[in-house]
Amino acid sequence: MAVIEAADPAKRRGNAPVEAGKLFGTLGRNGAEPRRQRPGSVSMSAMPEHIDLERQQNMLRGLTTISFYAHDVAAARDWYAEFLGLKAYFQRPEQGDPVYAEFRVGDYQHELGIIDAHYAPDGWSAEDGGAIAYWAVDDLEATWERLLEMGATPFDKPTERGPGFVTASVHDPFGNILGIMINHHYMDVLAGRKG
Repeated sequence: MAVIEAADPAKRRGNAPVEAGKLFGTLGRNGAEPRRQRPGSVSMSAMPEHIDLERQQNMLRGLTTISFYAHDVAAARDWYAEFLGLKAYFQRPEQGDPVYAEFRVGDYQHELGIIDAHYAPDGWSAEDGGAIAYWAVDDLEATWERLLEMGATPFDKPTERGPGFVTASVHDPFGNILGIMINHHYMDVLAGRKG
């Protein structure tokens, strides 16, 4: 398969969305229309032969815990409790000022942990950086507005990344970046598990 359009690195920098199907594409058999791939996806035929796909498919099994750091764990716990509409199910110590609080969130009961910033790994900074984890939401605009009403500030405004993929992220009041997303793949997987 041949790549029909190379990625322009300038389009990938910052928050500029890339038009769906423009980042990568391949020529089909007999000169057929290019097959569209999600940005960042890799054709299996383009993978090196030495990669053990069975082993690789289990390297990352799924999201387990998102850890956010806060200098005031009790305030962060209460803020997230109000936003999520549920109380933390776990806290240490159980009484007094917590150094850790945890919520179970969403369809798969993923863990959202709030950790005292004093326990952050060496090199951790309240400055922006690193990866952003995006949580699936049913109504991105309503969730975005709710977060802003609660004092979060925009990090990346709602942006369509391609058909069925819309992201947004905010700084929570404690300096963490919280990503939210409409993701049709997530909904397809969820529908398959329920079916």
